[in-house]
Amino acid sequence: MKQNWHEYELWRKTAQKTTILRGVYLIYILILTLKPFNFSPDYLYQHFKFEQGLFVALFSQLKIDDIILNILFFMPYGFLTGLLARFKNQPKEATLKKIIFYSLIISALAEIGQLFSIRSSSLFDVFMNGLGGCIGGLWSYQINLERSYFMKFILNRGAQCIRLTAWIYLFLLIASFSLPFWLNSLSNWNHNFHLLLGNEATGDRPWAGTFYKVALYDRMLTETEVLQCYYQRCPNPVKPHLMALYDFDKDSGKFVQDRSLVKPNLDLKIHKIPTSAWQKDKNGLKISSGVYLKSENPAEKIIHHAKKSNQFSIEVLFEPENLTQTGPARIISCSNSTDERNFTLGQVGQNLNFRVRTPLTGLNGSKIDLFIEQPVLKREKQHIVAVYNHGAEQIFLNGKLLESSVFGVSHYIPFLLGFGRGWIGKICFIFLVLFPLGWMMQLARRRRNWKILWGVLKTMSPILATQILFNFFYHQPIDWPIVLVAIGTTLGVLLLSMNSFPFKFKNYKKMTIIKNF
Repeated sequence: MKQNWHEYELWRKTAQKTTILRGVYLIYILILTLKPFNFSPDYLYQHFKFEQGLFVALFSQLKIDDIILNILFFMPYGFLTGLLARFKNQPKEATLKKIIFYSLIISALAEIGQLFSIRSSSLFDVFMNGLGGCIGGLWSYQINLERSYFMKFILNRGAQCIRLTAWIYLFLLIASFSLPFWLNSLSNWNHNFHLLLGNEATGDRPWAGTFYKVALYDRMLTETEVLQCYYQRCPNPVKPHLMALYDFDKDSGKFVQDRSLVKPNLDLKIHKIPTSAWQKDKNGLKISSGVYLKSENPAEKIIHHAKKSNQFSIEVLFEPENLTQTGPARIISCSNSTDERNFTLGQVGQNLNFRVRTPLTGLNGSKIDLFIEQPVLKREKQHIVAVYNHGAEQIFLNGKLLESSVFGVSHYIPFLLGFGRGWIGKICFIFLVLFPLGWMMQLARRRRNWKILWGVLKTMSPILATQILFNFFYHQPIDWPIVLVAIGTTLGVLLLSMNSFPFKFKNYKKMTIIKNF
C-alpha cells in the first residue's frame, strides 16, 4: 500500500508539472505570435483599403519553411495536452479531436491579433498549427510512460544531462547578452566624413535657424558638467577634452574658425551665405534653406579621439526658425550622405533625433536611435547636449536630462529579435529566455537547501552580470524594470519547482498507478 501511494505521488507530481509546462508554452505561443505588441486598427484598415487586400493577406502566403515551422510550433502543445489526457485515462480519439479544436482556436485568435499589427496573417498558418497539434498528440500516445525520458526529466531523474544542458544554455545567454558590450564601439566610424551644420553633404536635409555655439568633446559630459555648460561656464576638467569649438562671434565672412586650440584646426566654410546671415548683436549665424556649413577637411581629430574613447558629446546653442522641419533636418552631422554617417543630431518638428553609427546600429545609425517623442523644441534660444557612451545615449535640454537609452540587453536585443521598443516586448523577452534556464537549474539541483539559492543566482546571472558590467565600466543606469522582471521570473520558477504546491490542481484519482516506475 505504501509503495502504491509513493507511485501515485510521483504520478501526481508529473501531471502537475506537465500542466505547468503546458501553461507556460501557451504563454510562449502568445508572445511569439503577437510580438512586437504594437496593435492598431490602422493596420486592419490597410488590408481593407485595397481591393481584395484582405483576401490576398489571408491566402497568398504559402511557403515550405512557414509550413514546417508552423507544424513544429504547435507540436509541443499537442504533446503536453496528450500526456495530460493519458494521465486521466481519457480516450485517444476524443483527446485528438480536443487537441485539434483548441489548436485551431488558439492559432485563429493569434492570427486575428496579427491583423491589428505589422505582422502578416494567413489562414494556412491556422491549419498548419492544427496539424502540428495533432502530430504532437499522436506522439504523446506512442511513448512508453514507464520508461519515458520526459517522465525522468520532469521528476529530476538523469539530472546530469539536465545540468549539462543548463550550463550550456547559461553560457550561450551570457555570451549573447554580452554582445552589446563588445559591439557598442565607434570602431566602424569613417575617417573621410566631414563635419556639417545645417544640412547633409548631399544638400537634401536642410535645417533653418540660428547657431550661437557648437562644441564637440571626446568624452561624455556628466549632468553637473552639462548644467555648467548651460550657464556658459565650461568646467576645467572638460576643457582638455574639447575637440572643436565654434562661437560665431564674427560679424562677416565665409568661414567660422575652430577656437578649440586642438590641432589641426577644423574650420567651417559657409556655403551660399547671404549678406544678412551674421547676427551682429547676438553673436550668431542665421542660416536658411540651402545654406549650410561644412568643414574643409574631414573631421579627423574628432573621429580619431572618439574612436579611442568610444564616447563623445555634442553641445549646441541654437534657435530653430520654425517647428515644422523634418527629415530629420540636420542640425549637426558628421556624414557623407543621407545613408551614411558617424553621428547626427536632427530636428523632427518639435522633436529631436540622435543617431550614432556603431556595429550594432548600422552604417546610418538608424537601426536603433534616440528619438525624443514628446515635443520639446521652441522658437527660442535653446541649449542642447547629446552624449554617447559605449551604447548609452542621453539628450539634455537647457541643463536637464530629457531622455536616455541604452543599446544593451533590455533595448537592442529585444528590438533585434522583433519584440519592439516597448516595455511589454522587453518583459516578454526576458521571461522567454530566463524561464527555461531557471526550470533546468531547479530540476538539476541536488536536494540541498543552499542549492536552491545557488540555482536562483545562476538563473539571474545573465541579467545581473551584464547590468553590473555596463554600470561599473560605462556608468550606464541599471535597468531596474528588467531586473525586477528577472527576479519575478526566477521566483516563479522556484515556486513551480517545489515538491508541494500552494495551489490545488484537479483531482487525479482516476489515474492509473504505474508499477515499478
